[in-house]
Amino acid sequence: MTSARSIHRFLSTRLGEVRRHLAAFIITSALIALFICLIAIPTAHIFLTSNPGPPLCICS
Repeated sequence: MTSARSIHRFLSTRLGEVRRHLAAFIITSALIALFICLIAIPTAHIFLTSNPGPPLCICS
């Protein structure tokens, strides 16, 4: 195997790993934002106010 081919193979493997990590990070960030928007903010609103109204979600 030539050195150029081995370098190309090495870089393509690393780029594949970077893509997988980036996808996992984006999915995790989206799930955290969804949890905050759908559960944490409405729950805090219910506990912090005596008259619970509609949820205070900035996502909608």
